Amino acid sequence: MLDILVNLSSAILALTGLISVALTDQLNPFITMIGLVCIAVTLLLSSLSIRPQTYKMIPRSAWNAYIILVFIVMLLDIFWISGSLLISILHLSIFLMINKLFNLSTRKDYIQLFLLSLLQFLAASTMTNKLFFGFAVVIFLISATWALILLHLKYQISDNPPSPPFNKGGMGGLSGEKIVDLRFFLLTNSVAVAAFIITILIFFIIPRFGIGFMQKKSDDRLRTSGFTERIDLGDIGPIKLDNTMVMRVRIPDYNDSLKDRIYWRGVTFNFYDGRSWSNKLVQKFSPKINDRGEFTIREGSGEGGLYQEIILEPLDTTVIFGASHIIRLSANLPSIKEDMMGSVYIPYASFTRLQYSAYSKIDLISEEDRDLESASYPVFINKFYLQLPDGSEEIGDLARRVSSGSKTITGKIDAIERYLKTNYRYTLDVKPHGEKNPIEDFLFVQKAGYCEYYATAMVVMLRSIGVPARLVTGFLQGEWNEIGGYFTVRQKDAHSWVEAYLPGSDWVTFDPTPAILIEDQRTALSLLSKYIDSIRLRWDRYIINYSLKDQTEAIRKTREKIRSMEGGFQMIYESIKRYMLNIKGGITDISRISIRTVMLLSLYFLLLAISVYLYIRKGYRPFRLFPGTGADKNSQIVELYKKMLKLLEKRGIIKENNKTPLEFAISLNTIKEENSREVFELTETYYRVRFGQQPLSREEISRISEILQKIKKGPSPSPSWPSASRSR
Repeated sequence: MLDILVNLSSAILALTGLISVALTDQLNPFITMIGLVCIAVTLLLSSLSIRPQTYKMIPRSAWNAYIILVFIVMLLDIFWISGSLLISILHLSIFLMINKLFNLSTRKDYIQLFLLSLLQFLAASTMTNKLFFGFAVVIFLISATWALILLHLKYQISDNPPSPPFNKGGMGGLSGEKIVDLRFFLLTNSVAVAAFIITILIFFIIPRFGIGFMQKKSDDRLRTSGFTERIDLGDIGPIKLDNTMVMRVRIPDYNDSLKDRIYWRGVTFNFYDGRSWSNKLVQKFSPKINDRGEFTIREGSGEGGLYQEIILEPLDTTVIFGASHIIRLSANLPSIKEDMMGSVYIPYASFTRLQYSAYSKIDLISEEDRDLESASYPVFINKFYLQLPDGSEEIGDLARRVSSGSKTITGKIDAIERYLKTNYRYTLDVKPHGEKNPIEDFLFVQKAGYCEYYATAMVVMLRSIGVPARLVTGFLQGEWNEIGGYFTVRQKDAHSWVEAYLPGSDWVTFDPTPAILIEDQRTALSLLSKYIDSIRLRWDRYIINYSLKDQTEAIRKTREKIRSMEGGFQMIYESIKRYMLNIKGGITDISRISIRTVMLLSLYFLLLAISVYLYIRKGYRPFRLFPGTGADKNSQIVELYKKMLKLLEKRGIIKENNKTPLEFAISLNTIKEENSREVFELTETYYRVRFGQQPLSREEISRISEILQKIKKGPSPSPSWPSASRSR
């Protein structure tokens, strides 16, 4: 029995190491498959009590030849197959692991197998920053703890066999089923949990240095368009069909007043030749660093500004993004650059996620600019932001005709913006004609296009009437994740817009592209995906990008909280001391009571009071060990969901046992069931309350009652419903 468990745990540990490194998508799939098949075979043999010691059947010389061949293949792998030393070593480790799996005879063989698994696991930690690795850490710790303890037990018993009175029956006494029982299982897993907790503590305590010894850098950066020093009309269109994530942006002070006003600014262009945009102000310089270590991009106090915490995916551009316009930026970078139009760049394109924080001043039109009818602009502005391509006369005539009814500069800008939004159709399917340049074709022929065409047309029209303007590329707000409190920005959110210059307001954002209304279908699946993405954000923020600065900040906050608590307890202590001293015949030697004693007693009574309150008022049972006892906080939503299923059963619609609630709701939508929308809504609430651990509000209970009434009054199902399959 013990030998079987040792072999099983060894194979499971090998499987954990191989899967950890295989999920990085860097290994050769064929070699990975060979390793998985061999591990599966050893698991099967071990479970059947067959020890996979093939060295008894296959000569040692054959295994030696196998090892020599593997090393030759590794050399070929380095120079002609993978071209990477790290990947070649990992391929080699798989073949060596196969050898050890089928030749586990001595303690040294087991230890070597464990070390190969550890090598693969450590390599995986340097090759990925995905969330799955967090789960891999837990599984590896548990399997490694089991394997090491069982191996130690195996050889401890074999090296020290029990005396005759205790070894009757062969596997009795100190070796056998009596040792590896439920108590042993709980003990070893407790050791694994303790090891995991210690690992977490070490991770957060040991200073971060950002040094890796097995780093693998490959060009896995996301391909983007529109963020170079030159773009052609049509570059952004293709990526607007790409759902790949670009960045996550957390805004602690976000509120509804900022909705649809935030643009993640990237690159700015000032020269248009009729078919493409370029930047003629290419000079870059290093911004100043203030006393807090922040890069100062623009001068100003930043009152009314917006603070952002951004995690940017690896991109093939050196541009970094922030809300218009960035005033200060803080990042773990040796330097950054900015150009003369406020675009910010890192020294080189990053191979890993980049975390930084930015403080931006949201642009607003000043009161004096709203009434301004004419303006004289600086020479620099006139030189670089009023340029027009050849043959723009027809566009200029259109601009003057559209803005003729407005006297003020802002009125003319609004008129052109409104004209483009209301008279043209948004589409990604643009097929320009060759007779005219792209913007003339957009304005006078097709009258349809996407953001680049709208923004370019507005810039040319504004310049035609003497208003300085420029084109900006970046991203729209993205999707708001209410679970984590951040925006998820994807490739499809890539966008172009306009900045116009006003003397008293500087550069102000305008967007002539019409809004595209997309129905918000908040299903349980989308809610679940937001929970998962929120976990990923915390993984990236507090594990992958956890830095020495974060440690210092955590220590500072902890120290402040401790001091605050000590001050509060000191005041309580002094009050109690004075009160007790004033009691006649009371305790006269109260001064000997320590502050620590008062703190502990106060904390004890506080926790006791909270527990009693929750017990009485909320029906909460903090130590409910068995699911059948105590008040279940999820019971109400479970009962309501069951009631819905019973109402549907009366109409012949029965949920099969092999379907999850979400799959059942989707199946109703597939057959066009009239109440499918209501079922989706109740299912979403069911998921959120039962699995999201969120309370069920009175409004939701009222809404669920309405849903149940609708389902109760609903029509009979269509004949296409598979009512015959009513498996329970």
